[in-house]
Amino acid sequence: LGCTRVESAAAPGAGFAGGAGGEPGASLARRVLCPLGGGKDSLVVFDLLRRQDDVAVSWLYVSDSVGEYEKSSRLQAIVTRSGAPCHIFEHDFSYGQVPDFRARMHLGLGPRPAGHPWAALVSFDAALACVMLGFDTVAVGNEHSANFGNGIFLEGDCGERLEVNHQFDKSLEFERAFHG
Repeated sequence: LGCTRVESAAAPGAGFAGGAGGEPGASLARRVLCPLGGGKDSLVVFDLLRRQDDVAVSWLYVSDSVGEYEKSSRLQAIVTRSGAPCHIFEHDFSYGQVPDFRARMHLGLGPRPAGHPWAALVSFDAALACVMLGFDTVAVGNEHSANFGNGIFLEGDCGERLEVNHQFDKSLEFERAFHG
């Protein structure tokens, strides 16, 4: 498991989007990286940021397979229309020839283990991207429901009932711990 490729894919003629505009290295109050997800949340965050006079905003796309961004005309259209660059962190989750995962593939279940914390990986990649690329802020849009469990309970080691939250890595509790 590792990041196999890190690159920047600029929209045609792209600088940084935002009221202040500018190129990398421009003097702005804030340089913000906005992870591009699969839903509306990241689009709303990006749009709100680009309306600010003192913000230069750029996309971060984290992929779980080689060439995923290049295969998605939808993602490319979003980046092109936004006029902002997109920094791509690409991971390879193929797991090689591990027999258990090969067996899962034959059953149509895919090679990925269930429940990997995707938003946590994006958080770590975004923090790394900030250091590598000179951004000072990451802005994400996570739905409020990520702060609550699913109504499914498991018994803990000491007999306590623990509520499952499949979106814990998008919760405010996770974000606070991540910042700590």
